[in-house]
Amino acid sequence: MMLLGNRAYAESSSLPNGTNEEVHHHTSDGKKFPITLSFDSQISPLFHSQHTGTDLALSTMNGLACISHKHGWHNSIIGTLANTVLSFYIALLNHEFTGHGLKGQEFGAKIKDIHIGLFTGSAGNGWIPNIQENDIRTINGNQANTVLADKITNQLLQNRQAISPVIAATYIFSAGNQISYIFRLGSREHCDMKSHVENMYLLYGKDSLPVSRMKAFNYLDLLNPMLFASLYSIIARRDVRVPTYRLGILPGLGETGIIPLVRLILTPYNVLEKRIDSIIYRCCI
Repeated sequence: MMLLGNRAYAESSSLPNGTNEEVHHHTSDGKKFPITLSFDSQISPLFHSQHTGTDLALSTMNGLACISHKHGWHNSIIGTLANTVLSFYIALLNHEFTGHGLKGQEFGAKIKDIHIGLFTGSAGNGWIPNIQENDIRTINGNQANTVLADKITNQLLQNRQAISPVIAATYIFSAGNQISYIFRLGSREHCDMKSHVENMYLLYGKDSLPVSRMKAFNYLDLLNPMLFASLYSIIARRDVRVPTYRLGILPGLGETGIIPLVRLILTPYNVLEKRIDSIIYRCCI
């Protein structure tokens, strides 16, 4: 194990679904950068589990954040640009490998290859004849990054840690993944969202999923305070507090805070789900 910070310690746990997890907390100047090694004992081969895939992306982000913090890369414009580009590729690989590749394997479509180019990528899986299952794989690239964004937020709250520029960049590229894809609908570029719309047309008829409606509801995902706090962290090149709202002292919970956000959730059954989410936690940071 490579020591990225000044010291490290490990914790192991076994989750109910058969997933075993080992977390190495690499610390630098009192900051924690967890490196999570997980595997699903009920699924073979090792990387079938999407839980493992998002943990791998989260751990890669933490490793980059730890190195950047230790060497002060975020203090320069060039270092900030380099961190931002590397963070983009972390989210891109999570989108292609975890989202498309591993989800396709759940339906029997083995990963043939993963192509990563200049700010683009694609996952090569076998054909899935069932249109609905194929669509699940199509939209799961964005959803894998939504899971990554949630894990980032949970990690910051659990460790009572501020948003660093590296973490901020990874959060923006993961939480903003679906936003950018939907807003690109209508362009000549073929993307996951176009494939999703085409799948819905095949299943439910032409114009059953109006693009204008998707774009209108897409603005809901911008109602996320973590996105704006992360953007400020990158621009200011400094750590920023997690944007939380105090609820006060609640019975049985003590000092409690909340992070509200709104989401548009795509489904393989031609429904655009609008969800108001909130992360409630103990002890505001």
